[in-house]
Amino acid sequence: MGKLVVRIVENGHPYKINCDEHTPVESVQKLLESISGIPFKDQLLFCFGSKLESHSHLSAYKLPSEEEEVFLFNKSRMRINSPPPTPENVKIAVIPINPPLSPPSSSHGPHPNLDDTSDPALKALPSYETQFRNHLQSGSAIYRRTLAMFEICERLLQEQEAQERALDVAKGNLDHFYKMVCQNYTEFMKCYSQQDCSHRKFLVDFGREKEKLRSIKIMPLLQNANRKCLLDFVDEENLQKVWEECSSSHGRFEKKVLELKTEFGDLNGQVQDLFSCKTSNFIKDVELSVKEHRRFMDEQKSIMQALSEDVNTVKKLLEDYISRQVSPSPILPHNAFSALGPTYNTHEKDYLPKMRACDSAISTLLDLCTDKKNESNLYVHNYMQKIARMQYIIKDLRYKFSVFSEALKHQNEQFHQLKILHGVGPAYMACLAEVERRKTATKMYMENAEKLSEKLARERDFEIRRRDEFVKVHSTFIPPDILASMGLYNSLNPCYVNVAPLPGGSTTLAVTDTTILQNDAETKIEALINEVSKFERESEINRNLLDRLRSCATSADFADSLRVLAQSLVR
Repeated sequence: MGKLVVRIVENGHPYKINCDEHTPVESVQKLLESISGIPFKDQLLFCFGSKLESHSHLSAYKLPSEEEEVFLFNKSRMRINSPPPTPENVKIAVIPINPPLSPPSSSHGPHPNLDDTSDPALKALPSYETQFRNHLQSGSAIYRRTLAMFEICERLLQEQEAQERALDVAKGNLDHFYKMVCQNYTEFMKCYSQQDCSHRKFLVDFGREKEKLRSIKIMPLLQNANRKCLLDFVDEENLQKVWEECSSSHGRFEKKVLELKTEFGDLNGQVQDLFSCKTSNFIKDVELSVKEHRRFMDEQKSIMQALSEDVNTVKKLLEDYISRQVSPSPILPHNAFSALGPTYNTHEKDYLPKMRACDSAISTLLDLCTDKKNESNLYVHNYMQKIARMQYIIKDLRYKFSVFSEALKHQNEQFHQLKILHGVGPAYMACLAEVERRKTATKMYMENAEKLSEKLARERDFEIRRRDEFVKVHSTFIPPDILASMGLYNSLNPCYVNVAPLPGGSTTLAVTDTTILQNDAETKIEALINEVSKFERESEINRNLLDRLRSCATSADFADSLRVLAQSLVR
């Protein structure tokens, strides 16, 4: 069984709870509700910067521990409309400064009657004993009151220091979620910036791209009544509507993103201002004041020791005098009594005034500590309300980022039709290049087929001659019918290689088509590069071909360069 120290953040008050590692957090919360008055549903327990979950046991957080404390945050006090904390109620027990005297403590009973003695110092001895005891009791009452006030000052300082530690825990928790939302913001803005730049280019280049496709006539072989140019490959009227919708959607989304940037900027400024606030300034003032006033307590202890010694001295003198009266002994010397007068004056004019001055100084310190503690309570109250507000904004922003990410994907889908418009030109170029590549590949295929046919004919002739020679040599010894039954008279059938010509006849590139395309080659050639090199891009051969493909864009004869490249692609 150990002790779990739980501190209420709003005032720093500690509670010590007897528990062990198997105690459920829920049980601790219910006990805290009964002793602190904070409802179960409003409790937030934090330790090591982690939230204690009700369904877990203390062992999950390595609790209880003598070195760690648990902070209890009251959610109801973190709401904006919650009232400010009530001032600290400092109670000091009433201790009478001049308490009634206790009877003489002499072992010989009441004070003896010394009126008949001729020595005035000896005659005043019982009075000194009474006054010294009065001084000691008065000093003791002052000291107990001062000590009580000083202990309250130390407690208030400890509570302020605990509140500062609790705020560090709260700031750490806020910083954790703030870094998460910063990462979300950075990732979203990176994706948005890239997409916005691409979409903006699609919108700006829409008219120019349409006119460019309108000016590029397709080859006569491919033309019909509805298709004369590349623009006819798409639905121009529908594409214009898509452009208008995309333009409007892009503008609206841009405004929303600007609002999001402003909201995040405000959050960033508020969080930085919140993190820059320090509670240690007035805590250091209180800590320094308590440290400086500790000397008053030391001074009172010293005075109390002196008063106690003086009381013991006068008691001893009185007891010695009584014992000498009972048994015949020499009379005490006069100087043994004469020193009591100056001692009495020291009590009245030095010790007791200093005791009261120390009490007054500690009382002033208590007022300071109480004021600073009330300031700390109010500061913590306002600070936690700000943190709660920041947490709410962060939670709202994280939700907005998920919504904005979905909107980003939806907008990208809207721009798909505009992307098709920009892809018509590169796709047409790729088709022209593919036509030339296939023609060259077919020619090479037919040449290889012809060579293969000739090679097979040569190998057939050689095989036939070898078979005939074999039959000629062995037919003398083996009957012909046996050779025939063994299949040795069989001949090798001829092999014919026949490749059908390309359907539709020969297709040639039109100079006018390639000339217009060449004007836009610098911006469209990458699409053809991607089409040609999407397989085995990293191979040495394809890297050389890609370099040559890029050089086509600046070639003086674009069509011829494209044909040469197509021939290279099939080798």
